[in-house]
Amino acid sequence: MIFVIFIFIGVIGLGLALPSLLVECSLKRLSLAFLTSVFGVLVPLLVFFLSAFLTPEWKGGCPHGWLDCFHQGKLALAPVVLWALISFYVVEICRPTPPLARDFVMGLFLGGVVAAGCFLYGAATLHGESARMMICLIVPLYMAVWYGVRLVQAHRRTRPNPIWYLVYLLGSLPFWIGGLLWSRRIFATLPNTPPECFVVTAASCGHKRLVGPFTETRHRDQPRIANQQLIALWNFERLWQERSPQSHRRFRVLYNRLGPVVARQINSPFKADVVHLALKPVEWIARLANHLSQPRTTNTTPTATQ
Repeated sequence: MIFVIFIFIGVIGLGLALPSLLVECSLKRLSLAFLTSVFGVLVPLLVFFLSAFLTPEWKGGCPHGWLDCFHQGKLALAPVVLWALISFYVVEICRPTPPLARDFVMGLFLGGVVAAGCFLYGAATLHGESARMMICLIVPLYMAVWYGVRLVQAHRRTRPNPIWYLVYLLGSLPFWIGGLLWSRRIFATLPNTPPECFVVTAASCGHKRLVGPFTETRHRDQPRIANQQLIALWNFERLWQERSPQSHRRFRVLYNRLGPVVARQINSPFKADVVHLALKPVEWIARLANHLSQPRTTNTTPTATQ
């Protein structure tokens, strides 16, 4: 699947780079335009939209309150982002003769504002989370610098009236306000308890002859019906949390973000059966770890959240 995504990005990037041959017909120019199309247009666009999945699944996963929902709320800025990317593409790939149209200069300006804003927001809300989450901030950081460099160059060539920067910035405020209001609305709709849609729980929704048997247990001080795979992994996670709380916390941060996204794709008993079987090696390792820890651990009641 990842290979297909790379191929898709490569084909689209090559298509976007082809107009550069009208400026200079050379392999070097085409190669630079290809890299610019991929890392200056496609990757930022994908990160902007896919980062919406960083929105927590419940209120307890929002340490900063409704601001943590701006990962999705910022999609209200999509028109501004698209305008900025078009301006960036025209400047980098098409290279029009100066002076550059004012709308393109302002597009570079707003692109830099959005990129810098997203970087600062991510640095504030994702601080302390896993390195895999923080590495996403590289994209808005380098785009903010890239936009800034091109804006300075475009400003020197076109010399637009400085008042236009304020006018266009004020014109973008409704999109920012809309994003904040949308974030508050998203937060208000989040459940107060973690949703039961994680991967192992979803996998237990397969055909009972395969994923069973099911037994009664207690989870979060409430009676639950769970299969042996789910119980084994609950006990293993409790053990992990006791023995290595720091690494367990990092795992939960990542799993709480990605787990619900994956679980939503397990939308039929047949898919649940496949995932259940794929998790069997993990279940066996968990059972072995639980067995080896029994002399030191007497409480086997599952308390962890899956």
